[in-house]
Amino acid sequence: MADLPNILVASLKPDTRKEAEKALTVISNQPGFLGGLLQLILNSSQDRSARLAASIYLKNVAKTRWEEVCLPASFMFFVFNLGCIGGSTSFRTGQDGVERTTGTCYA
Repeated sequence: MADLPNILVASLKPDTRKEAEKALTVISNQPGFLGGLLQLILNSSQDRSARLAASIYLKNVAKTRWEEVCLPASFMFFVFNLGCIGGSTSFRTGQDGVERTTGTCYA
């Protein structure tokens, strides 16, 4: 997992993308992978492109591996902020009682 930032950065480059994606597929099934991915995203001393690639990969994992359910906006607020390196978000309940998120991401 120590090589995770390098693999993620390699996944952004056309000449190393396929090999990096294969490596990510293998290590993504290891215990602790998602925790390591989150730590990398939240570590401001990591390379910005590695953090961005980690955020995108986390989004894709969540999209493909989780069951589709209706989640409250407060949870989506949390997820949005994990994938957002800068910016702002907020959530509110509309007149219809449905929670909604709004925000801007400067990733």
